Amino acid sequence: MLVVAAALPVVGALALAIAVREGAAVLPADLSEAGDRLSRDARQVVGEAAIGLAGVLGGAPRPTMPPSAVVVPPTIPVLPTAPAAPRLSRGTMPGAPRRLLAGGCCPGAWWSADSATVLYIDRPAGAPVTALYGVDAWPPGAQGRVVDREIGRVPGAMSLRVEPQGNVSVVRDSISGERWTLPTDGNPLLLSPDGARAVWWEATGGRADVDGLNRVWTAAARGGEPVELASLWGLRVVEFLPDSIHVLVLGRPFRERPLYSLLRLNTLDGDMVELARGEWLAEPLLSPDGRWVAYLTSLDRANPTRNGVWLAPTQTDSYGAARKLDVVGAYRWRTGSTLAYVPFGLDVEGQELWQLDADTGATRLLLAADLGIRIAGNDWSISPDGGSMAWLDERERDLWLVDLP
Repeated sequence: MLVVAAALPVVGALALAIAVREGAAVLPADLSEAGDRLSRDARQVVGEAAIGLAGVLGGAPRPTMPPSAVVVPPTIPVLPTAPAAPRLSRGTMPGAPRRLLAGGCCPGAWWSADSATVLYIDRPAGAPVTALYGVDAWPPGAQGRVVDREIGRVPGAMSLRVEPQGNVSVVRDSISGERWTLPTDGNPLLLSPDGARAVWWEATGGRADVDGLNRVWTAAARGGEPVELASLWGLRVVEFLPDSIHVLVLGRPFRERPLYSLLRLNTLDGDMVELARGEWLAEPLLSPDGRWVAYLTSLDRANPTRNGVWLAPTQTDSYGAARKLDVVGAYRWRTGSTLAYVPFGLDVEGQELWQLDADTGATRLLLAADLGIRIAGNDWSISPDGGSMAWLDERERDLWLVDLP
C-alpha cells in the first residue's frame, strides 16, 4: 500500500510516488510552485505530434484533489458498470456502405442514445443559427432535420442545458423549466450519469490549459457548496464512470515534463488511483461498460517501444495493469469491452475496420479495404448499440453509414 504524507500537496505526492517508482535521484524542491513554461523543445515536440498523428487521429494529442494525501487502499469494491445498449431492431445491410447525406456536409458523425439517428452540426444557407441536426439511420433516403437549436447540452444528463454567465454557469432543465446556478467561473462542466453530481475544472484556454496548475471542483448537480478535489499541471476531467462517483482525470505531476498520468478520482472523498502513465498520454476513451480505458502515448524518444495504443482497467487498486496493443490507428469502443479501430495505413483503396476484445485480446476484421471507406480526419463513430458506423467521407465530405457484421 502506498501512503503519501498529508503535508505534501497532491500534485507533489503523485510526483513523489512516480519518482520513487522510476528511481529518480533528485526531486523538485516544491512542485506546487509556479515555474517557467514548457521549454521551446517541448513545444516543438507538440508540433511534431500534430504532424505525425494528423492522418490517424485528426489532430495533435490533447496535452489534454479536499484531501492532500494519496492513499491507495488495499482493496477496492467492484464499481457498477453501465448496462449494455440494446441492439436496435432495424433493417440492416452488413458491409454495404450507404450515403446518408450528399452535397458536402459538416462536422460531426455522432449518434442519438437510441442508435436511430446520426447527429451533426450544420448551418445551411438561409438558416438563422447553427444547430444540431439529425438524419435517421433507417429507412434509407431520410432528410436531415433540426433536432436541437441549443448546442449547450451537458454530457451525462440529456435534459439539462448550461450557459456560462460571468462567474457562474446557469443550468436549465429543459423538461421542467427549472433554472439554477453553479459557481464554475465559466469553466467546463460535466454531470454524472445519474444527474446527481457536477464537476468542473480550470480551463482558461491556450497555453494556460497546458502549463497551468489546474484545479477541479465538485458539488451537487442542483447546487451546493463546491469542494476542491485535485490539482495537476494541465489537468482536465475526461469523463464520469458509470457509477456516477468516480471520474477519469488526466494531468501532469511534473510541470517541466510531458509525462501525463491518467487517474481515477473519487468525487466524494478525493481519493485517487493512478491507472496509466506515459509521455504525451492523450486520447483517453472509456469503454461503454466503464471497465476499460484506451489511450495513446507518443513521442517517447527515450523508450520508443512505449509509443502506441494502450488499454488499462479502471477497476484496479494500483498502477501497472495497463498493456500495450498491437494497434496503430484511431479507435472507438463498440459495445461492452469491444474496441473498434481503424489501422493507420497508406492504402489508397480504402481503410479497414477491426475490433479487439479487451478481455481476451482476440481480433476480428469487420470491414475490408475494398469497400473504399475513407474517413475525413477522425470524424467517425460507432452507434451505442454497436450495430453501425457513421463517418464523414474525406473525398466529397458526405455523411455515410455502414451496418457492421
